[in-house]
Amino acid sequence: MGIKGGEQQFLPYSSGMPTSEAAAESMVSVAESQRVAVFASIEKSRENGRICDEIEVLLDLAHQSCSARIWDLAGKNRKSNRPAKIADSGRERLTRKGRRAVVWVTLDFAPAVKEEPGGGDADQAKAKEESASEDTLSDTPVRGWCD
Repeated sequence: MGIKGGEQQFLPYSSGMPTSEAAAESMVSVAESQRVAVFASIEKSRENGRICDEIEVLLDLAHQSCSARIWDLAGKNRKSNRPAKIADSGRERLTRKGRRAVVWVTLDFAPAVKEEPGGGDADQAKAKEESASEDTLSDTPVRGWCD
């Protein structure tokens, strides 16, 4: 499957927050190499997959960087419109702190997509719902981020 570089990089930031925008701009040069490394780590693990915590240790990445690259690879960065390269396996493992975390796999090992009643899949329905409130924050923890 693989992943190739050279795509225009966009890193999301909090609108109206100059520090957030500056932080995003400062990461553009390293984010793509991190993205490739995170994908390679997940790809090498095959059907076993990896949790964010494992990738952080393997690649010596900060949690914020690692989880952001996972989110982008999972196609969850609404502003970049990149297609998903990895998916939630439907399984969980414990982090070093004993917390449950999503096991990420490449699409080759992803479970079949569940159909929503009336057509479409669950991810499409959720994405549609999220896009309606794109600029709002939720109090609900985002599944897929780990400690």
